[in-house]
Amino acid sequence: MSDEQIQEILDREDIQLADIDKRFIAFVLDSLIVSVVVCLLNFGALESINKSLQESNAEQIINTMRPMLLQLFVIDMIYQWIFVAWYGASVGKIVCKIEVVSIDLLDSPSVLKSLLRAFLREISQLVYYIPFIFALSDSFKRTLYDRLCQSIVIQKKQ
Repeated sequence: MSDEQIQEILDREDIQLADIDKRFIAFVLDSLIVSVVVCLLNFGALESINKSLQESNAEQIINTMRPMLLQLFVIDMIYQWIFVAWYGASVGKIVCKIEVVSIDLLDSPSVLKSLLRAFLREISQLVYYIPFIFALSDSFKRTLYDRLCQSIVIQKKQ
C-alpha cells in the first residue's frame, strides 16, 4: 500500500498516529514488565551472579546470564505477540493509550502478523535497535518491523 493510500485512510477515518514519545514510554514500560518477570523467574541465578561478581568470576557470570538472555528474548516475544494479537496493544501501549493496527483492516493485526511483528521486533533489539530509527524518518512513524508487517501505531480512540 502506498503512502498516499495510507494517508487517505487515516484522513477518512480520522485516525491520529501515536507520538514517538508515547511509543518510547510504552517501550520502556514493557521492557520493565518483562525484565521483572525474568528476574523473578531467575532469582536464584541472580544471587549466583552477585556471588560471582564478588569473586570477579566473569566466565561464571556469562554462563549464568546466557540462558537468561534467551529467556528474556522468548518471554518478550510471547508477551508482545499475545497482547498485540488479542488487544492490539501491550500493557505499555495500553497505559499510553496507543495501539497497533493492521493498515488494511484498521484493527488488531492477525495472530500470524502479530507473531511476525513480535519476532522482528526482537531481532531489531538484537541489532542494537537500528531498525527503530526508521520510525524517526518515516512519515507514518513506522519501524522496520511495522513496515514489513503492514502495521501502524495510532492514538487509541476515546
